[in-house]
Amino acid sequence: MTGGQTCALLIVFFFFNDTATTEIYTLSLHDALPISPIKVAMAKSIPTYILVRSPVEAVTSNYLKEFAMSRGVARTVNKRLLGKLLLEYCNYYEFVLRATASLTLVDFRDVRENFLPTLFDINQRFDRQLSDSLIQDEAKRLQAEFRGAVDTLGSSTPNPEKERLKQPLKKVLCDLPEYAKAAALYSSLIKERGQGAS
Repeated sequence: MTGGQTCALLIVFFFFNDTATTEIYTLSLHDALPISPIKVAMAKSIPTYILVRSPVEAVTSNYLKEFAMSRGVARTVNKRLLGKLLLEYCNYYEFVLRATASLTLVDFRDVRENFLPTLFDINQRFDRQLSDSLIQDEAKRLQAEFRGAVDTLGSSTPNPEKERLKQPLKKVLCDLPEYAKAAALYSSLIKERGQGAS
């Protein structure tokens, strides 16, 4: 299984790998929290996909990435860091929720688990007019060739060690006062996505 972040990068490489096209389209990654590029895209009427990921998964993944370049994760959960990342999550998705009329929301789970249908959808929405067989062949090639971060903590590919490290983080995260707000935001975004897809 490929990580959603990796899938998102593959989408960019696949559809938008020439200079002309990358100036026309943008795709927002769930953990980069790039509000400024989204504002620019909206101002220029550039079609923009936003990956929507649950706060539990997004925040714990980002927490582990903070330790990717060090010797390992601290044994004691850093509540301050976890709270900071949760606040960033809320700020980002509050902006996204206000701007949904100008954005296309994509469920992170769909990208990770239904990669090809997502590519087909982007092909249709952006009128790229690529054949399904070409998309399938190129997707397989890109997935085989693409190499993101390969270390356990920084990798966007799910792995058992990363999931094990996330478990204590999830327990602490769900007890933080800001978590209820983040969970409500996520539910609203998934609802908006469902309405936009119908």
